[in-house]
Amino acid sequence: MKKYDFIDYVAKNIKVQHSELLHDDNIFGGHKVLVFFTNTKTGAKGEAELPTYRWLNKGDLSNEDIDFCNKVLHWNVGNLFQYAREGGVHLE
Repeated sequence: MKKYDFIDYVAKNIKVQHSELLHDDNIFGGHKVLVFFTNTKTGAKGEAELPTYRWLNKGDLSNEDIDFCNKVLHWNVGNLFQYAREGGVHLE
């Protein structure tokens, strides 16, 4: 599985990465994206799945981190699927 950088929320110390588009027959539409969160200050990590918004691993992320990461998932679901399909963000 390939992993791509998405965005760093410097003010919140949260780095966001995502997987390539993954096939999953158990999910409506047959595709999913894994989203990886890292608190750059504490090193805590977590992993969630779209489009289900299900947390696979909250790791040592604080409740505040998780609340913010849930917002990130909802704000960016379309972009995360697009970039997963296209092989990451391409800045030109």
